[in-house]
Amino acid sequence: MTPTRMVSLPSSSLPPINALMNQTQEQIRALISGLVKIYCPLAIALSSTYAQPFTHKSDQSESLFVPAVDSGYASEANEDEDQEEDGSGQDCKDITAIRSDPFERSYAQRWVTGFVTRAEDCPSFTDEDARQSAIEDAYMLIEALTLAAKSDDGDTDSGGEGFRRDFVFETAQDGDVSVFLHDKLAGTNSADPDDVGLQSWGASILFSRLLCRDPENFGLGRHCFGSPPRVVELGAGTGLVSLALGVLLRKLGHDAVTLIATDYHAAVLDNLRDNVRANLADHDSLPIVTCALDWSAPVWAAPLDKQADIIIATDVVYSPLHAEWVRDCASQLLAPEGVFWLMTAVRTNGRFEGVSETVRSAFSSSTSGGNSERRQLRILASERLQKPAGVGRGDESCYELFKIGW
Repeated sequence: MTPTRMVSLPSSSLPPINALMNQTQEQIRALISGLVKIYCPLAIALSSTYAQPFTHKSDQSESLFVPAVDSGYASEANEDEDQEEDGSGQDCKDITAIRSDPFERSYAQRWVTGFVTRAEDCPSFTDEDARQSAIEDAYMLIEALTLAAKSDDGDTDSGGEGFRRDFVFETAQDGDVSVFLHDKLAGTNSADPDDVGLQSWGASILFSRLLCRDPENFGLGRHCFGSPPRVVELGAGTGLVSLALGVLLRKLGHDAVTLIATDYHAAVLDNLRDNVRANLADHDSLPIVTCALDWSAPVWAAPLDKQADIIIATDVVYSPLHAEWVRDCASQLLAPEGVFWLMTAVRTNGRFEGVSETVRSAFSSSTSGGNSERRQLRILASERLQKPAGVGRGDESCYELFKIGW
């Protein structure tokens, strides 16, 4: 018989979020596991005993997502949903009572949201895979708690409210670049697995950091252009890179720049536009235009009717087809002297293992597509970059930055 495990009220058991750094990695995992038991009863058990140290397994995080060749991460129904611990009848009754208590649910939601905003810099985590797994579980909790609150209010919209993330990137001499955005939980609808752009992924954070630290290296210095630059981002997602770049370019004196942030998923585009509008309150004007672009069937109408000096894409390749579509779009968009900066996450396990290598294949001499002038894009240089602490998912081992041109 399974021994009874008492379930504590979130309001009485969760430590103040500001004291999170005083908790150990195992204690934080136990706290999140307890919340998962209450608010995500059908989720896979995260630990057989709350007091046990957490051991990350690569297939554990993978089980939260459904495979999809033509998309990124998406949620996957757990085959072991019926394996929730029964405990005793009293235990289950306690859980049900806590789960339906609006005050406790609101308290738990605020705590989990606070954890997510601090998790990347929390010194308690000694293992990066454990950190990322905890963040993923927190995302799952936020979505479950948000949907429960919406259900109480009679709102069955499953879009999720997301949470605010603030980013500050250092520059060499022009002051920090500060932007904020709202991340939402991607992949919660297995029937719509292409909404990965609702979240900010590690590659976009690292690229923004590198860009702000050394814009000259990316051809974006004060004196790099004889005329106002035109920049296009493919698969902009939440807009982090475009927002950081927009603020940076204004600091560098490129007031007349044209910056076009593109994506194709309707929900992602809505969130992207909201993030751009929200940042206008902190910056008098941002030279960012948003528009739809479907790589598989691109339409070159305004504002994409003119070529770009620079094209940027971060972590947009999840299948060989993606690499080919991105290549073909860049072949039409990139100006004769332009540069295409593409950053991929290198994944060494899971269903996306080796997908980043399809970039090299797509831009090789034998397969690379060309434009109407029969010019072909090539990889001019590439560099593997170490994964910074607190950035990216557990299945990302490092990042690769490609400089691509004619």
